[in-house]
Amino acid sequence: MPRLAVTRTFRFAKEPGVGDMLVGCAFLGEETCVALSLDGTLVVFDVVDADASARVSELKLLSSGPCTTTTRKIIGHAKPVLAMGRLGSDGGVVSVSLAAVQTPNASASAALRWGFASREDGDAPSGSAMEAIGLGHGGGAVVALASTRDGARLVSVGLDDTARVFFADSGTSVSVGALPGQPRDAAIAADGAAAAAACGDGDVAAFLCDGDLPNADLPNAHAVVVSRDQKALCVSVSADGAFVFFGRADGAVRALRVTPSAPDGPAPFLLEDDEGKSFTRHRAEIVRLACSPTRPSVVASADASRRIFVHDLGVEGDPTPTHANHARLMFHAARITALAWSPDGKRLASGSLDGSVIVWDPWSSGAERITVKNAHPGGVTSLVWRDDARVCTGGFDACVRTWTV
Repeated sequence: MPRLAVTRTFRFAKEPGVGDMLVGCAFLGEETCVALSLDGTLVVFDVVDADASARVSELKLLSSGPCTTTTRKIIGHAKPVLAMGRLGSDGGVVSVSLAAVQTPNASASAALRWGFASREDGDAPSGSAMEAIGLGHGGGAVVALASTRDGARLVSVGLDDTARVFFADSGTSVSVGALPGQPRDAAIAADGAAAAAACGDGDVAAFLCDGDLPNADLPNAHAVVVSRDQKALCVSVSADGAFVFFGRADGAVRALRVTPSAPDGPAPFLLEDDEGKSFTRHRAEIVRLACSPTRPSVVASADASRRIFVHDLGVEGDPTPTHANHARLMFHAARITALAWSPDGKRLASGSLDGSVIVWDPWSSGAERITVKNAHPGGVTSLVWRDDARVCTGGFDACVRTWTV
């Protein structure tokens, strides 16, 4: 074998870590090379003649040799997407997965903020995430996200047993206090004033997050109020923050009224059972809840038998579905994993392990629904509306996709 000489060397970080370890590379043509690092990052670099004019580099490479190099960095998820939320008034989206590489003192989750580049034929995904953001949970993996209607705030809960609020404008997060146990689900009111989480052995934790300054403690946020032993599996908060709804394994959807407490009380509010806002129409465990962002009395619920009911609890008497056909609706072929309202509160979207996304009008029979088949191989894990016409979805294939519906 002839002895080969090194003509050029590239280093992709000044102080490389475990995640910067390269695990593969390939040439695309004669001048473009793609390298894959252990943390799932793709670095595309074009090697051209020294006399050619180089583009502005998005990633500064430490290199030696006679050629000019232009590069770009593509980041994405290396593991299934666990949760999604809307962030910012421009329709940006945050998605979370487990980190590709678990290292000491590093975040257990990878949170990516996605941008959308404008094209002549409309908005389209830019092909890579805008940036990686820190939600502040450290070694506790993030398990659920919830965002306000305008995307200004994002609530996250993690296995560090804490809840945090992320602010879109400043890109910073603030802790709102400790949860009573390992969280399962999280929700926030449309205006962002109140939030809740289902935790531990079924406890429901509620907290206020009505502060305006991201760099200061949120007023009243550290007073987390807990309703014990409710057997809660999932949770949602009404648009006005007046009610916390939670679903149970027995098929019941229960309501807790958020009421102010006495001025000298230990917490700024109380959680009280409200039988008038509860219903037991389901015959299987509740897997997802979603309160309408525009109508405080409207709640959508999905159960393990793949049925979805939408109730208007503002109607006097026994709560009834918004359409009589709901009892016969069974759109999906597998367990429902995601449920979300459009920002205008007119349509409901659901995702399932069957890989499909279904969008429909809950005040109709459901016959004229929009079905996106095979949206994600392996199944849909989460979804969020960018606006009234576009839905972003995440799946077990570690991809984030946008659908115009």
